[in-house]
Amino acid sequence: MIIEHYTRILINKLWCRLAIPFLWKNPFSINYPKNYCYIDVYLHDLSEDDKTKLNEYGIKIRVFSSNTLFNYYGFFKCLKTCDFKSSIEDWMSIKNEYLYQQSSQQQLLRLIYTSLIEIFVKNETNLHTFEFNGNYYENIILEIILQNPKFIHNIRNLFITFISNNESDFIMRPRDMSWIDDIILRCIKKYIMKEKRVKYLAINVTEQVLANEAKEFKLYNIEFTSMCKIYNYLPDLL
Repeated sequence: MIIEHYTRILINKLWCRLAIPFLWKNPFSINYPKNYCYIDVYLHDLSEDDKTKLNEYGIKIRVFSSNTLFNYYGFFKCLKTCDFKSSIEDWMSIKNEYLYQQSSQQQLLRLIYTSLIEIFVKNETNLHTFEFNGNYYENIILEIILQNPKFIHNIRNLFITFISNNESDFIMRPRDMSWIDDIILRCIKKYIMKEKRVKYLAINVTEQVLANEAKEFKLYNIEFTSMCKIYNYLPDLL
């Protein structure tokens, strides 16, 4: 299906205009071959200061025409932070294969991760689907969202997974529950619940952990469930 859309781009302008929105609505999907290639286009809008910072890591941004054929940011509808991070890591490995120091890798990853999210916000991207694999590193995206609520103004599908710091645990309750209260729940309550933007809310933690919040969610006709149970609702969502 995806390969067919790629081939249609080359047929004529009409087919190109029909295929581009589909290919760019979820550009970091693991189903896309070489999905990291999209990052070059997005980073074209980096500030000069950020480009200078990337140069310090030995990375140079490709130069594109200032007059692009499409507003690619307008097509971006689905953000899964796990796929997003993986795409950036693949892009980094291609751009700078000599970046071996772990500290440098993490600093560069954080720089690109933050810069791209800020670019999406700046260009008024409106997400429909947001899948957040929450750990203490990725909470920066939630801080940006709290400051720019339009980023999730049209959110329809929200999936949140909390991951423990302990590498021996796969998906568990975070040790610092105040982090959830201050960041995650504040975002959900302020910008999603009160605006009635979602019907189902799936959070991958023990339901008893957020029992009080679950009662509050139901006041807004939001069905709160664990991630494993969300599949029971998929026929209604599709």
